[in-house]
Amino acid sequence: MIERRKRILIIEDDKPLADLYRSSLRFSGFDVDVAEDGVTALWKIEQNRPDLIVLDLHLPRLRGEAVLSEIAERPELRNTPVIVVTGSDARLTIQQAKAILRKPCYPELLVSIIQQHLVA
Repeated sequence: MIERRKRILIIEDDKPLADLYRSSLRFSGFDVDVAEDGVTALWKIEQNRPDLIVLDLHLPRLRGEAVLSEIAERPELRNTPVIVVTGSDARLTIQQAKAILRKPCYPELLVSIIQQHLVA
């Protein structure tokens, strides 16, 4: 039996950074999709549910906090791990996030954290 590759959704409006994360995650064996804003992210989550979400908080159209709240309110998504990657200087205590990483975040660190949360 062939094991299905884990699907990651990167929600990041900084295109060069999103591309860097996408290529690092693909190289590490994940299927990766990218959304540049919160509204598109929710649509993509509905279309093809990810196994894990990498979420920036400062997004156009719908902020990351609102995306996180929407995920938490949906029973079918509630257990989807979310890793927040943000440039915010605020002290973050986001209950729904499995990890909070500050930008700049090295792709190797992100891959390592994702692998920890997707252990079968």
